[in-house]
Amino acid sequence: MPMESSLRHRARPGRAGARRSLVAGFIAALLLSPAAGPAGADETDAQAGIPEGLALPIGPVQACQDGHFDPARYREALEAAGWESAGREIRADVTVRLADAFEPVTPAREDLGRGSEEEMRALRSANRAHWFSMTADRTLMVRPGAVLFLAGMSADDGHRAIECWVAMADTSVVDAIFTSALPQRDNGPDPDGIAVIEYGPVALAAGARLRVMAVRQPPATTADDELSATHGFMTRTVFPPPE
Repeated sequence: MPMESSLRHRARPGRAGARRSLVAGFIAALLLSPAAGPAGADETDAQAGIPEGLALPIGPVQACQDGHFDPARYREALEAAGWESAGREIRADVTVRLADAFEPVTPAREDLGRGSEEEMRALRSANRAHWFSMTADRTLMVRPGAVLFLAGMSADDGHRAIECWVAMADTSVVDAIFTSALPQRDNGPDPDGIAVIEYGPVALAAGARLRVMAVRQPPATTADDELSATHGFMTRTVFPPPE
C-alpha cells in the first residue's frame, strides 16, 4: 500500500491558492496540545509509540496503532478512551458529519468543479453517498463534540491498514495542526479557505507506518452551503504483511 513521505498543504480550487510543498523544518512542528478540544484525552499512555513531535492526544490514535485487526478489541480500546458506539438512530447523522468534514478530499471532487451552486449540490450529494456506502456495517463511534469512523483494509501485497477518521465540532484541535505546522508563514493557507495537511509516513514499532491528514473549511456563508462539520483529521497506520 503506497504511502506519501512528505508534509504538504493542498489548497482546493475556489477558496485558496495552488498546491505547494512545505520545507522539512515544519514537519517536526506538527503537534497537538494534550488540552486541546473536548475530545482531548488525559491519559499519558495514549502517547505510547507516537513519535516525538506528533503528540496527538485523542484516543483513536492509540487504538489505530494496534495491528490485531479484531473489531471488538478496537471498540473496547476506543470505549476505554471515552468513545461510545453510535446507535442505529444516529448513524446517519454521524455519517453526514464525517462526509461534510472531509468533503475537500472526497473522490467526487475529482470529477466536479467548485463554482456554481448546482455543482456544489452535486458534489455534496455524491460525497455523502460515498460516505454512506463506505460506513455501512462498519464501526461508528461518538463522544461529546466528536464522531469517529474506524476502518480496516488490506492490499494484494499483504500490507494491512487501520484508519480512524474523526470529525469535530470544536475547531481547535485541527487549527492547532495548521498553527504548529505553518508558524508565521506569509504564504500559508488562507484561514478563510479550504486547507488540507498531510504528514508521514512516520516509522512505528515492528515496521508499521503512521500517516496523519487534517482538513479544515471556513463556516458557510449561506444557509444553503452550511456544513454539519468543517474540521477533521484522519490517522492511517499501515502494517507489514504478517509473517
